[in-house]
Amino acid sequence: MLDNFLQLAAAMILATRDSMSEARILAYEKHMLAYLEGIKDLYPNISIVPNHHLALHLPEFLRSMGPWRNFEAGPYEMYNGMLQDAPHNSRFGEFLK
Repeated sequence: MLDNFLQLAAAMILATRDSMSEARILAYEKHMLAYLEGIKDLYPNISIVPNHHLALHLPEFLRSMGPWRNFEAGPYEMYNGMLQDAPHNSRFGEFLK
């Protein structure tokens, strides 16, 4: 179980680096596949969930968009929260004074 968890940890460390290279992407794929195969071996009665499937598509995004920070949702979610907290008095289209 520990070895399987370490495969996941290695994959996440590689996927979230500040810079990306083809070698890192290939290493991520190797570790993620080993993690998912380990899950199937350790827990034969459970199903793979959508996040596991999506993790296999991450290399496509890393190749086309670069490091994770370029396309993660965190900053956009923060701005949405700031906009929701801004006073608008339910009068859309009017400037507040």
